[in-house]
Amino acid sequence: MRVQWATIQGRTFRRTFCHSGQRGRNGRLGCGKVSRKYEWIEERLNEVIEAALQSRTPRKEEVPAEDLAGEINLLENRIRALRDRWKEGDMEDEDYFDSLAHLRTELQTLRTREATTVIRRSRAETDVLAVWKDEEPENLERRRAIVATVLDHVDVFSIGRGRRKPPEITSIKITPVGASNEAAPK
Repeated sequence: MRVQWATIQGRTFRRTFCHSGQRGRNGRLGCGKVSRKYEWIEERLNEVIEAALQSRTPRKEEVPAEDLAGEINLLENRIRALRDRWKEGDMEDEDYFDSLAHLRTELQTLRTREATTVIRRSRAETDVLAVWKDEEPENLERRRAIVATVLDHVDVFSIGRGRRKPPEITSIKITPVGASNEAAPK
């Protein structure tokens, strides 16, 4: 389905419609007949997405936060001491470069672990529901990513011609991610 602005009897509004030239998930062309007010579909989708996001328990950190600053500081001090010994001539070149390479590898490993911990903590603390409710245009891609984690697909069924009342709730089927794929009624 696509979204478009429509003007009917002097009223301008957004609507969703099935584009007859667009191919669906099953490879068939769209019907070109089903349309709904955008707000009606948006309300249904928001209800489902917000309920799914509220039911999610916040991710807990798998590993307790590590404080690696002390170990990093210790390795940096060892590298400085090693460098001083080499400059004073108390060490052979080969021993110095082997030891320096080993200490730098350990230091890089600790810095990578520290960065990973910071990233993991920031991801666990993100309030996905607040991101979803932020409807600013700059947030569109993040909202799309949230939808992709919650919804697999949405089917909108025909309700007949000339209906003025809001459509029945059964005229839309929202399939969450991970739900068993049943054949949709035609």
